[in-house]
Formats: sequence, structure tokens, C-alpha cells
Amino acid sequence: LGRIHKFSDFESFYADARSAGFDNISVDLMYGIPEQTMESFERSLDRIISLSPEHISSYCLTVEDGTNFGRRRDSLVLPDEDTVADMYAEMGRVLQENGYHKYEISNFAKEGRESRHNLKYWHCEGYLGFGVAAHSYFGGKRFAHSRDIDAYISGESIIIDVEDISQSEAENEYVMLGMRLAEGVCLADFKAKFGRELTEEFPTFKKYAPEFVKIDGEHCMFTEKGMMVSNFILSDALDFGEE
Repeated sequence: LGRIHKFSDFESFYADARSAGFDNISVDLMYGIPEQTMESFERSLDRIISLSPEHISSYCLTVEDGTNFGRRRDSLVLPDEDTVADMYAEMGRVLQENGYHKYEISNFAKEGRESRHNLKYWHCEGYLGFGVAAHSYFGGKRFAHSRDIDAYISGESIIIDVEDISQSEAENEYVMLGMRLAEGVCLADFKAKFGRELTEEFPTFKKYAPEFVKIDGEHCMFTEKGMMVSNFILSDALDFGEE
């Protein structure tokens, strides 16, 4: 992947963290990477599980334009979409068997070790960022700090952008982020927050039920099958271009 460290380095760093007394460690695991097969991915997964981290975040490789991989896109030997889907499904099964529950599309945790940091984003709760280039979301507004260190220190330029979030944007973001969670979006919470019924505001979700979306009267959530095509469904159901 062009990273500057090897897997053996990671294992050494992990052991150092444990020796230093850290009892809550999260590991990132990528799949769909060049030359990867189901067998090699399973070996990586087994080695991670053997370390017993409290949290595992999984990411499927996305080849972006303007990157080293983007420039070499045509020469990369990547697993096909079916194999990548099989990797995702196998990962969920194996991690479940080893005591990790999937609480979000790409995140797994031992009981009580879900990422509180990420959950704030997925629940659209407020957060404050401090320092150069920091971002905040508070009181229905987004704030961006200056990237200029000298200007920030002198006070000449601190907050450089404030963005008001419209009702439509807030609804879309609430659903988009909430649907990433295994529990989905609570229908009662959506109505209490926005004064509307989610299934009436976003009727497209009904089109994908029950195979890809489950609506049980209390929550609207993706099924296991739906999680694999969540981006497609969300792009169909939500519209960030209209007020």
C-alpha cells in the first residue's frame, strides 16, 4: 500500500502499547487491496484476532484520483467486487464468532468498547475542535479554524468559516450517518428532532424493504445485505442538492 511500516512493525508497536498499560486499543484492517485473496485476507484477520484488540475498524480500499494508486489504476491487480463482498461477509461472521459485534457498517467492538468519538458523529451530536485547522459542530453550525499557524497564534485569523445547517441538510445528515449504525435510525427520535415521520420524508427506503432495509415500527436500518450496497441506497434516498 506504500505505507512506511510493515506488519511486523505494527505488531511490535501493539505489544509496546499493551506493555505501557493501554487496555483499550483499536486496530484498522483494510480489505480489497492489491494482490489480496480471500485466503490472505483470512490470514490477516486471524492474526489481528489473535492480538485481541478491543475494537476493529475495517476499510475497503478506494482508489482515488490524484493518488499513487490512482495513477497506477490500470496496472493494479485488485480482487473483483464479488470477492470483496465475500471478504466483508466473512469478516462479519468471523469477528462475531470471536466476540466482536458489528455496531456500525465498518466497525466492530467487544462489549462496551464501541468508539465514543465516532458515535458522536454518527448520532449528529455536537463537538468542539481546538487549534489550527480544527473543525467544530455546535448549535446547528459548523466552524472552521484558520490553517495559518502564525495568524492563529496572533489572533489575526482564528475562525475563518461559519456554516449554518439548514433543516433539510440536518435531516439528510442525521439519516445518512444514523443509517451507518447497526441499530439504524430511531423513528421516534427522528420525529422528536424534526417533527416529521422519517418514512414519509424519505419514502425511498420503503422501496428497498425488506431485503435491503428493515423498518420495524421503531427503527429504520440496513439489513446485512443492505449494508453491502448502503452507499447506493443512501444516494437514492437522500438529496443534498435541494433545500
